[in-house]
Amino acid sequence: MVLGLAVLTLCACSSQPVLINSGDPIFSNAQKRFAHTRQLVRRSGAPEDQCDLFLQAEALYRYRFEEPNLGTKTFLAEAGAAVTEFPGFQAVANSYDLYNVRVRAPDAAVQLWESFLAQYPDSKLRNLTLYRLGWAYRSAGVHGFPHKEPDDLFDELVKSDPHSQLANYALEAKHVPWRSKAGATARSLIPGWGEFYAGDNRGGWVRLITALVASAAIVYPAYVGIHGQITWPLATLAFVGLSALSFDYTASFEGAQNDVINYNENAEARFEAEHPGAP
Repeated sequence: MVLGLAVLTLCACSSQPVLINSGDPIFSNAQKRFAHTRQLVRRSGAPEDQCDLFLQAEALYRYRFEEPNLGTKTFLAEAGAAVTEFPGFQAVANSYDLYNVRVRAPDAAVQLWESFLAQYPDSKLRNLTLYRLGWAYRSAGVHGFPHKEPDDLFDELVKSDPHSQLANYALEAKHVPWRSKAGATARSLIPGWGEFYAGDNRGGWVRLITALVASAAIVYPAYVGIHGQITWPLATLAFVGLSALSFDYTASFEGAQNDVINYNENAEARFEAEHPGAP
């Protein structure tokens, strides 16, 4: 509780910049890709309302920027939330986690593009929507969308127009490696394993070692307590270990989700660099 109060006091005293840096290379590239796709959409001959809906989803999908560093306030807020489990402290932690908004952007884009297909099944933008969904589903994490596997969208596009250049891009895109949020979540039952899965070996080792040390800090006092009398120093050690393990689990899960986004976006960026004509 004391840690949580300190977090609230610190957060009330200062604010964290939330604007995207004008020199952010990831954001700059996203803007260029958006402009390229916008031209293709405008030349498609689709009605204006269909173009608007497609581009609304495209803007969400291209909401990309460099991952911000974990500031002191964010770190303390997450630690306070993990240690106390108090909803108010969790709300403070979420308010400082700007990248959490970034992680959910693909889900919003998928929702709009799937709605587009449902409303305009015969649109001139249908194949382009299938192509974009094939990429977007790789980073989606919400359950209940009409499609399950990203490759299903690419297959549907190829079947619909097998001789188009877009179909050729889709066939090549199927061979681009990717990671899923569900896979990262399942592996994060062991702290660090989700990061390893998403290619962040450094983060994975940090989380795994932290979990092992924290677990030892819990097990040792428990062992002593079973075979003798536990002391206040040992009880304190167990509490610190339990708090550290709780925080490590939270940070490992969130880190793995971020790493999945980064892995997929980096893979797509390499594909786009090799295929500059792709939408």
